[in-house]
Amino acid sequence: QMTKAESSQAVYLFENCDILDIIDQSISQFERIALKKDISFTFGCPNTLPKIRADKDKLIWVMNNLLSNAFKYSGAGDRIHISADFYSGDFLIIRVSDQGPGIPKEYTERIFDKYVQVDEDNAELGGTGLGLAICKDIISAHDGTIWYEDNHPKGSIFSFTIPLVKGYAMEQ
Repeated sequence: QMTKAESSQAVYLFENCDILDIIDQSISQFERIALKKDISFTFGCPNTLPKIRADKDKLIWVMNNLLSNAFKYSGAGDRIHISADFYSGDFLIIRVSDQGPGIPKEYTERIFDKYVQVDEDNAELGGTGLGLAICKDIISAHDGTIWYEDNHPKGSIFSFTIPLVKGYAMEQ
């Protein structure tokens, strides 16, 4: 997948999409895990959001990867919060935050690089270190940006921007 995402062979099917549908589809795939692990979901957004221009399947993949990571590092009683809102005129911003241990400072500059794994000593958590690198490539192909923030006192926030359908800009 990484090779495809980086090459000119990557096929993106851009269409006008509803970000709430994308988020709902992702959340529905994690409902059983949330119940089993006793982790709650919360979601926040304005009453209405405009359509975005995106490849729906690839954005679902990004959301699933971010949610999978959030679940991997969250424990019983923790909360995962997803939000969508307007951002800088022509974009929406989507955030996934968790209450896990967060990312050590020595990794924060490299977290979106290939093969970087935060918890290399814990084989139980698994992973290839490619998920966030693929997310970055997908979001970049959408002319968006993805980044990490600390969620003090514990946890992580992963945010990304996606452009609105052309011709729809929020009044600032």
